[in-house]
Amino acid sequence: MTVVDMHTHLIRPGAYVPEIVDFVEQQNPGYLARFGGHEPSADQFVQDLRDGGVDRAVVLAEHASATSGRLSSEAVAEYCAGHPELIPGCCVNPNEDYDVAGLFSGYVRDLGFRVLKLLPSSQFFYPNDPRMYPVYALAEEAGVVVMVHVGSSAFRFTQIKYCDPIHLHEVARQFPRLKLLLSHAGRGFWYEQCSFMALHYPNVHLDIAGLPPRHLMRYLPQLERLAPKTVFGSDYPGIPSTIGANVQAIRELPLSPGAIEAILHTNAERLLGDS
Repeated sequence: MTVVDMHTHLIRPGAYVPEIVDFVEQQNPGYLARFGGHEPSADQFVQDLRDGGVDRAVVLAEHASATSGRLSSEAVAEYCAGHPELIPGCCVNPNEDYDVAGLFSGYVRDLGFRVLKLLPSSQFFYPNDPRMYPVYALAEEAGVVVMVHVGSSAFRFTQIKYCDPIHLHEVARQFPRLKLLLSHAGRGFWYEQCSFMALHYPNVHLDIAGLPPRHLMRYLPQLERLAPKTVFGSDYPGIPSTIGANVQAIRELPLSPGAIEAILHTNAERLLGDS
């Protein structure tokens, strides 16, 4: 079975604050040491995916210099270039980037990004901030997936009040063709709210990155119903397990074969425009 991982990170020391790097090392001991203390090469990243049974993965940028760090969208595009297994995901920050709509337009037009990641809890803006509406309009027109961090975070600098999915209700209604992906499915506080939105709004989807697969049926008891709106994400490399173990745990959930196939690849391919 094909597997698409919609949520991975390139941990580049120097681009992220030490707290982020330390967290990855705690969750995945020896990860950076495997690569001489640096980030893996793109070939090494792809090999880790293959070892986990993953065919393709979205690699996310992060523009949050005041909190987590700045791994630029341009750097991620360069890293992924020439590796069809790696799908670069860009980022914009209305509190850091000048002319976010113009910047995002260039990312789509010139660099071919198909995924945009927003991190309200570390970028300190509400998703229904009017400054973001031109970005959403552009993403809707271009068919770009807009991935929004929704849920708790392990990091002290984050403000989870910005993640409340109620602020995305307005966005989903105002932009009915926008491909909205709620990352972490509301982890901690908002599983029920995110599930409701995914079940009632055609353009709202969930990713399960950062959620231990063995607990998914407890977090998302309607997962069989939600399966057509849910995509697999590992949150690699900051995970205490392996990508392969997470994929296998998904396959062992008490779900129909069609639901498992949808979560592991069909939905992602549809959102990315590959099917």
